[in-house]
Amino acid sequence: MGDAFRSIVKHEGILALYRGLVPALLLTSHGMVQFATYEDLKRRFARARETNWRPAVDFCLGAASKVVASAATFPYSVVKARL
Repeated sequence: MGDAFRSIVKHEGILALYRGLVPALLLTSHGMVQFATYEDLKRRFARARETNWRPAVDFCLGAASKVVASAATFPYSVVKARL
């Protein structure tokens, strides 16, 4: 690992270590989309059905929010991988 670090710095410069940082940081939006979607779904479901809350409901809401977040951020992931 040390040799790779030195080689990159020697041949490409110190800024090469930070190449791809901005696209990687933009992918943190996946968690934000998932959390916001989960909270919205939970709020809507709780309003519609106030009794009999089960862990299975939380599981389904979490799975649905993961699907939404993945669908929203997957195209960006493909673009980042191709860069």
